[in-house]
Amino acid sequence: MFTELIAQIEPRGIARQALVLVNAVALAEQARATVQRMLPHLSVEIEQGAKNKASGRADVTIATLQSLRHASRLEKYDPERFKCVIVDEAHHSTSTSYLRVLSHFHNQVRTQQAPEAERDAGMPPMHPRVPIIGFSATFSRHDGYALGNVYDQIVFHKDFLAMIQEAWLSPLRFTAVHIDLDLSKVTRTGRDYNVASLAKVMNRPAMNALVVRTWIAKAHKMRRSTLVFAVNIEHINALVAEFHARGVEARGIHSGMPLKVRDEVLNAFRNGAFPVLINCAILTEGADVPPIDCILLARPTQSQNLFSQMIGRGMRLSPGTGKEDCLIVDLVGNLDNELVCTPTLFGLFDAGHIENASIDELLARKQEQTDNADVPAFESEAISAVTFVDYDDPQALVEAMQTRGSRAADKHSQNAWVDCGGQVFVLSSYDGSYVKIQREKDLYVGYHYPRNPAVDWSSGASDSSNASASPYWQKKVVLRSEDFGHAIRGCDTYMQKKMSNAGRSPLWLRRHAMWRHRPASVRARATLAKKLGDGQKAEDFTEISHGRMHTILTRLRHGGKMRWKRTVQQNNKRIRHTEARNPSVQVGPLPKAA
Repeated sequence: MFTELIAQIEPRGIARQALVLVNAVALAEQARATVQRMLPHLSVEIEQGAKNKASGRADVTIATLQSLRHASRLEKYDPERFKCVIVDEAHHSTSTSYLRVLSHFHNQVRTQQAPEAERDAGMPPMHPRVPIIGFSATFSRHDGYALGNVYDQIVFHKDFLAMIQEAWLSPLRFTAVHIDLDLSKVTRTGRDYNVASLAKVMNRPAMNALVVRTWIAKAHKMRRSTLVFAVNIEHINALVAEFHARGVEARGIHSGMPLKVRDEVLNAFRNGAFPVLINCAILTEGADVPPIDCILLARPTQSQNLFSQMIGRGMRLSPGTGKEDCLIVDLVGNLDNELVCTPTLFGLFDAGHIENASIDELLARKQEQTDNADVPAFESEAISAVTFVDYDDPQALVEAMQTRGSRAADKHSQNAWVDCGGQVFVLSSYDGSYVKIQREKDLYVGYHYPRNPAVDWSSGASDSSNASASPYWQKKVVLRSEDFGHAIRGCDTYMQKKMSNAGRSPLWLRRHAMWRHRPASVRARATLAKKLGDGQKAEDFTEISHGRMHTILTRLRHGGKMRWKRTVQQNNKRIRHTEARNPSVQVGPLPKAA
């Protein structure tokens, strides 16, 4: 794209040259190859390191920042002779090093750290104003400095989803591997994890074995070229050893290797000589290896930029190698770690089960969560997104509490089990007695709570002279089981027998029983209003059916209110966290930093 732009920008007098500024040797080589291929009539030079010293007079000069920031090399470039400066990976432009280079070509660019008087000292004459044009797939910066200090406006933006849909980029598929990953003690550097501290968690034999087993299960013999992102060099070496131990040829690439060796390894991988390449912080930005059809993320991050850059390495089209899409295998820990990962990338707060999911499937899941955002489902394995902030609102609580029964239990029973959250499931009888299944260590334990006839169970008022009487007699253990379905069916049998012995039809327990469709009684509505407080009245709940009311009261009696508040608080935190990490990009003027 920027090579085509160079050709289209008209010379202005003697301003006929173009400078392309990059931040890595690999990017410089890629840019030179592209310019020579597309504009063979132009002279191209590279300014990089001790071996590549450009003359400053070529039609197109491609320079690494690391070389051009030295004044002795920068001064040979006369701003009057340049029609444009193009910055690749432009989100870096507002760092001090970039600003010092760019200020040589445009007099309105100043460094931000120095006082005003120092900024002007040694600056070039006030006349140069070479257009500076930036290209980047990453529009936000970690240090908060505004891109508006260099660029006037965003003239074009298209996110990766749109580019995939329009076939500019390869389709992606995602698999999220949920692991027990505690990052709470990992220290931070800026806004991401400290590499040395993170490596202590990730570079462990059990974790490395999991990485390799995951690749064998999900990508071996199904994917041609896998790029793995590790934490540091030691982690690379450990993963290479683990792949070799399982008979898989893998190689590592890192900044500690000689440049020639690094290029040889990368070219061999590009040509399909081996299936797995493991790197850290070297193939993050701009690396051009189109055949990559699998990205394995073994490097957790809190950086939206870094996550996007890592998965971006698999988005190049490569029809010549038979590539149809790219699989992103994401090792996801508990979302409370505030990781940027596949679920957060798509705004999913309930990660659920992501197995070989396409972008369309993940977006559909996000839409489903959005459509049902104000009715959070209380499931044993996951909690859906909640997007309201006022979690003390009684009406919102009612909406949350009346969600139908338990989808987890519905798979095993026709009865009206209620999922109360926290792996607690309740099936109530006509007289207020109930069975409850709860998770205790490695078992599901079912209890029966018989009703105390001396107490009005619906209101909590005692009919006896003993005001402290419990509404239930001593609970009884019904069963213990390792299998959730077995526990549900066993408690069903127990409760149905109790109903039959009492001369009542077990059909009363069914989730589709006729009584559930009738309007809730005044007494039940009054009970709900009392439990909610906040001035609620029985007439506020006239639209609720008897079955829904039964579900609401059951959840409230079994800790649903506190769990609901906690759930909303957690999801609100995730919403704010994700919004902060996913700023919207608008085409138009850029604000200047103060």
